[in-house]
Amino acid sequence: MANISVEQKLTMLNQLRSRYDNNQADLLRREQILYGRMSPVQSADVGINWSTENEVCADTLSVRGTFRLRLLIAAVLAVLLILSDQKGKDFLGVSTSQIYTMIEEDYMTQMEEILNDAKETKQHITSS
Repeated sequence: MANISVEQKLTMLNQLRSRYDNNQADLLRREQILYGRMSPVQSADVGINWSTENEVCADTLSVRGTFRLRLLIAAVLAVLLILSDQKGKDFLGVSTSQIYTMIEEDYMTQMEEILNDAKETKQHITSS
């Protein structure tokens, strides 16, 4: 490092800082995609450091909006299913017992796959 000039050190430092900023921006974008929001500190940093990447932020905001809508629709459908089951009526032309059977079959199939995978993993670990 003693043979490196001051200009080269500054250039290297700027490269490191820009790489760090890019990594932080990538991390924030991934976090926003996964969780749909950022912490107040991070959102202030995004406004200062990454103003050229507003297109990505605008795209992920619509994901958050649709999640809330889908969650609301799922809750309404669940309440309607429970109410129709209590009153003994069909739900959208299908009896509630058929719906519960379909849910149970799908759930049990997935649980069996998970348990089989866990057994295989355990056997593989113990045999090694």
